[in-house]
Amino acid sequence: MSVIPHEIVARRQFNDLQPISRLPLEILLIVFRSTEAYEERGRNYEWTKVLHVCHRWYTVGMGSAILWDTLTHLGGLECVRTMLERSQGPLLNVTTLFVPESSLFNEYGHPYTTADRKKIPRYNQVSHALLEQMPRIQTLEVTASEDFWKTIVTNKLPCKLTKLTLNLVLNTDRPDQAFNASSDWLFSSPLPDLRELRLNLEIHARGVIRASGLRVLHISDRQGWISSYTPRDLIESMRHMPLLEEVSLEHVFAYIADEEYSDRQFDGDIVRLPKIKSFAFLECDPAFSQFLRCVAFPATAQLNLGCDVYDPFGVHDAVTSFREKLTAKPLDGLQMQHHIQALSVRTCHGGYKGATRSLRFEGCIHRDHSCFRSLGQWCESPTLTFTLSYVQVTDLHDWDRLDGFAEILEFLPLTNVEALHISSLDVYHALRGYLGLLDPVIGAAGPALRKEEGRHENIPRELKPGLLKLMPNLKTIWLDLVSTATGLTTASDPDSASNSASSGDEPGDGEIADEWDDDE
Repeated sequence: MSVIPHEIVARRQFNDLQPISRLPLEILLIVFRSTEAYEERGRNYEWTKVLHVCHRWYTVGMGSAILWDTLTHLGGLECVRTMLERSQGPLLNVTTLFVPESSLFNEYGHPYTTADRKKIPRYNQVSHALLEQMPRIQTLEVTASEDFWKTIVTNKLPCKLTKLTLNLVLNTDRPDQAFNASSDWLFSSPLPDLRELRLNLEIHARGVIRASGLRVLHISDRQGWISSYTPRDLIESMRHMPLLEEVSLEHVFAYIADEEYSDRQFDGDIVRLPKIKSFAFLECDPAFSQFLRCVAFPATAQLNLGCDVYDPFGVHDAVTSFREKLTAKPLDGLQMQHHIQALSVRTCHGGYKGATRSLRFEGCIHRDHSCFRSLGQWCESPTLTFTLSYVQVTDLHDWDRLDGFAEILEFLPLTNVEALHISSLDVYHALRGYLGLLDPVIGAAGPALRKEEGRHENIPRELKPGLLKLMPNLKTIWLDLVSTATGLTTASDPDSASNSASSGDEPGDGEIADEWDDDE
């Protein structure tokens, strides 16, 4: 054994006396965890640099097995072996990448660089080695293309797996490939402990997922129009998931031109999900309406629904489906829905990847003025969200009239609304038109407000009688009549930006409330 030089020993002793070396173990672990989060521990090993601060930090870090339980395809086989030794047996969090060497092209169709061509075989090799630890894996993220599941040779069962994320990437050489959740790896094995499943699709998927203990299900389309999940299979999958608490489905169904075939895909007994706390569903018409009629969940669930519509008939179907969900009889033994305390109505960018103009209703039960403090995200956790995204089609239908606005207002539970948030002039004038105070508007926003009308002390009193019939407990109106870059929600007056209800100098400072006094 080599003798450590005296200078090194002296330096270590000196460092041990420094304040940074005398931090309690609990504080050190918090520092390590914070560094891991900042450096995205599941993506790289950059976080290990924090162990070089001093000898004590290095000693503590090397002896803490919980710091080494997250492994990734980055690094070589020797790195994986070292990490596994340091983890000392706890459950693992693993991120893997599988890329077919026969198709070394990036997402833009360009060949990978020479350096990438050398890395990819190593990534595949390391990823296969990581899957040999399947009995220890607690969370697993797989990014893959081609039929990667056919190359998996491990026979070890995922007996401890609780969270699975599959990013299935399109291979341009095989656009017709599909993933079968009934038989392909990993679903060919029992998944007794799986609680969270996230599928990000660029390819087609089919098959019934057998995961009866699942609590969280997220499925999204990463490419639009390319990938999809077979409707009947997804509905049957959810039928076998009675404990689901959170569902998020984002553009997962392909358009089916054959109406009879489409009806058969969505035909069957209603799927009852009595444990649902959060349900998000964004889809195009008519799949939006067809799928909503196939599921039932508590009226108290946090609801986020969005539909891309192409014509007034699509608006009618989407609004009807939304109304059916809000007014449906509650499931047996479940409490009635809660009534929202605050309502926000605005136009924004929505639809697939935010490419279209949208009308959005958001309601919450919080009675918290902080819900009105952000123009971009009105409330961090709205109880109820419904978005109509107007897709511009070849017939150039005039969406400026905000189709569906009046119909939605009529069935929303507005009895307990105490605060109303109006954003953009087109919504403001649509509300005035609904109350019979303005003739039908031609154009995006309607007449501009005079500068004095946009101030909080001069909010038009003409709205009061009609709004109190609609919302008898209404106490506050909050106006964010801001202009947007698209020109879709601005007034025709070139000075409309200065005529908004914003009186603050900074964005977000101009949200003006008006309290109605009883003696007025």
